[in-house]
Amino acid sequence: MKSEAIPATTSSTIEIEEKFVVPHDIEKRLMQWGFERQQCVEMTDWYFDTSSLQLLQKNMWLRCRQPEIHGDADDISQWQIKIGQQSKRNSRNDLGTPLMTVYVELEGISALEKAASCLSPPDIAAHGEGCFIDDNSEMFRNHTIPKIPNNMLSSQLLPFARIYTRRTSWTFLDVAVDLDETDFGHAVGEVEMVVEDETRVEAARTQVREWVAKLQDPAADTVEQAVAKGKLEYYLYHFRPNVYELCLQSGVLG
Repeated sequence: MKSEAIPATTSSTIEIEEKFVVPHDIEKRLMQWGFERQQCVEMTDWYFDTSSLQLLQKNMWLRCRQPEIHGDADDISQWQIKIGQQSKRNSRNDLGTPLMTVYVELEGISALEKAASCLSPPDIAAHGEGCFIDDNSEMFRNHTIPKIPNNMLSSQLLPFARIYTRRTSWTFLDVAVDLDETDFGHAVGEVEMVVEDETRVEAARTQVREWVAKLQDPAADTVEQAVAKGKLEYYLYHFRPNVYELCLQSGVLG
């Protein structure tokens, strides 16, 4: 399923990003190319959707990101929605070059309003066939689930993933590299550029691809590089296989 192209507005940005397998000497590589270490942060991301995954099937990912230093679940600025502009990560253009993921990201009130506008009336697939997530009280029993500051959304949405991450960030000019380690044993690198309008997307794609080629693990074969999984994709594959399978069927992963 292809996602609708959503133009950037004053409350949104366009992110161009690509994951890579982290080599053992990544810090040496980053310093060699002029990157400077910025910070190391810890955070927890909670992802929400309806039981039938209405948002996910439109390549829309609603999350509450809680920095560990001030993880107040009532802070509305922590709510974000990422809207995929390239439906299949491994799709290729006319020249046969893989297309990387491009997202429009909205934050705060704008994110919640966008999510609400894309939901049908109360999800009828509360149980049984067509239900991909249900009451997650057992899975998240020892954690405080963020409250959704929107009555309509809170009546329909359930958490389907909780991802704790320790992130080290590096920057060089307008290029950012994040090195992520999760509490379930997955590590991944990401090169990212943020632009304000669509006219700069193609140039940013080229730069991101070039940096990935310089930084990725030379010992990883081509196939391994092509399937470097992000945190959420890895989480779904291992802990939510039914959700992961729907992602493949819908074309938002794969």
